[in-house]
Amino acid sequence: MLEVGAFPVESVVSSDVTRWRDGTLEVNEEELVDLVRQDERIPWASVEVANPGEKVRIINDYDIIEPRVKVDGTGQTFPAIAGRLPGAVGQGRTHTLGSCALVGCV
Repeated sequence: MLEVGAFPVESVVSSDVTRWRDGTLEVNEEELVDLVRQDERIPWASVEVANPGEKVRIINDYDIIEPRVKVDGTGQTFPAIAGRLPGAVGQGRTHTLGSCALVGCV
């Protein structure tokens, strides 16, 4: 059985730490860019935060995903992505940040 722990996000803010607390997702942008750049195939990355109601325009979006992570059990967080064979997400527990998305742009 798969258990999903939902952490609803009401706002996203830049911070010196990365954490979820009481509906606010705090993001250390520099830490996130460093993590992404560990993949040698990614020559450049940046982070921009946009919240509902803000006047922003997001262009050249490549992919939009809900942030989630497998924290316990078997299976994969995103089956059939990045060359993985499609299949069940398995058993255990997956945490998800609800009401927000990660938008990859090119």
